[in-house]
Order: sequence, then structure tokens, then C-alpha cells
Amino acid sequence: IPTALIWDHGILQFASLLLDPLPDTAAQSTQGCLARLKRGLDHPLILHYSPDQTHAAVMGQLGILDPRQIRCFVQGAFPVYVRHGREHAAESPTLQPRIAFAGNVYAGKLAALPYRTHPALARIETRLLEAKRQEIAANLWDTLCAELAQLDELTRSALSLTADSSFFWKFVVDEIVIAGNTEARLAVLASLKQEAVFYGNFVEPEMAGQLQAQYGVSPRANLDCLTELPALYRNCEILVDVINTGYLSGISPKIASCFASGGFALFDYKEDFHTAVGDLADAVMYRSLDQLHAKIDLYLT
Repeated sequence: IPTALIWDHGILQFASLLLDPLPDTAAQSTQGCLARLKRGLDHPLILHYSPDQTHAAVMGQLGILDPRQIRCFVQGAFPVYVRHGREHAAESPTLQPRIAFAGNVYAGKLAALPYRTHPALARIETRLLEAKRQEIAANLWDTLCAELAQLDELTRSALSLTADSSFFWKFVVDEIVIAGNTEARLAVLASLKQEAVFYGNFVEPEMAGQLQAQYGVSPRANLDCLTELPALYRNCEILVDVINTGYLSGISPKIASCFASGGFALFDYKEDFHTAVGDLADAVMYRSLDQLHAKIDLYLT
């Protein structure tokens, strides 16, 4: 039976699922990962749909899938957000809060990552996150691969940081999804001149006090994604977002859902969105914190 496989974070999620369990240390690493990924995904009856062209390209570069087998698309809005926008189109939004963020950070999981006690791995993470701070719109797969390419072959093999090694995928997924999302989102939120009301953080609600003390951000209540989130998107003046770092060049459904609800979003630059929309996309994307601050000032005046 032909099966449509609609991706989210592509290779990062497939590695976590098809190579499970992933090891916590290089000493536990096993080989043959690329062949296992290919066996799991390269089937004539699987119809691949990717919301991210870079993820599709990576599959080709690793020899897992021919990119021509992958149909790329831009994430659209979920139906409930479209309905909300239509049903409330005649109403004036409250414009409260003025700035909002809805999503998760993983400060607790980040602090517990074991790589921070390993000198070589800790240095890689430090350079990765510094590069992200310097270029907030950089995709972390390319940035991390560039860091690993600087290692000599012997060191990279000893650390099991080659794509055929299972520890590589554990390290890469944790650094991109946990470290990348947490550091990038908190850097943006902490930089804002006006506080963004932070909704969500349902993955780590126990970290609210530490986030306030360390970053000056205070997560509020978690909102139901079907009954409450559409109203937030419509009524806040600006939804500020850092697209989940599991996406490399694509956008998440959050963006289209916000616009469909009748809201307005600013988010970090994503090439796929620009390709689909054209130069109009530049009005709602930022490549740096300075650009974000300037756009907020423009749209709030």
C-alpha cells in the first residue's frame, strides 16, 4: 500500500526513531547507521513529503534518499486556526499582549547534557552556540558539520562523530534540538526591549524560576493548541518566534497558523519561505537581533 510520509524535522527525527536506542557515549557507538536509515526510508511505496528543502538535500548528501524522491512543500496552517481567523474576521483584535512568544525551551535538559563534561565535545558545543549567537538565522546542521569538519580524521573517529556512527546522531540531535532551541530562543527573548509574554514551556514547567532568575523571562500558563492558542495569535500585536531549530530552511506550522488566525509574526530567516513568497517575506523575517528590534519598533509605532 503506498504510504505518504510527511516529515517534520527530517533526518533528525528519523535518526532518533530508526536508530533507537542512541548511545550516550562514543564508547557505546555502533556503525552501519546510514545503511539502516536507507533500509527504513528508501522504499518505492513510501511517498516522502518534506517541509524543508535542506533536510531533503542532506538525505541525498548522505546517500539515504535521492532528493528526487522527496516532494518539498511549505508548512501551512492547521484547519482550526483557519476557522478561527474566518469566524472572528469582523472583530477587532485586542492587541494584548503587545509581544508574545509561544513555545518551549529546554534549560533543564541542556544543563544535564553529558557532553559538557567532555572537553572536546564541550568545545564543539561552545563554538556551535557562539556561531548561532553571531548569526541567529544560521541553520545548525551546516554550522555543526562545519565545526566537525575542522577535526582531524583520527580525532573525529575516536569521538564517533561520523555520520555512520550512532553516537554522532545522539550528539547532533541533542545539540541542534535541545541546545540550539534553548540558547537561540532565550537569546532572542532576553534581548527584547519590551518583554514578550511567554506562553508554554509545558515540557519543563519546573524550570520557570530558573528562567526568570537567569534570563529574565517568565513562562506563563500553557495554552490549549485548539481552543486558546488561535486567540493568542490573533490578539497579540506581534508573535515573536525563533523557528524550531530542527527545521533547517523550512518553517513550522506555527507561522502559517498565526497568520491564518488573523495574527502577525516575526521569525528568523528561512530560505524556503523566501523562495515560496518572494521578497514580501523579508517584511516578517529577521537575520539578526538588530533587525528584529528594528522591525518590532516599526510595527509597534
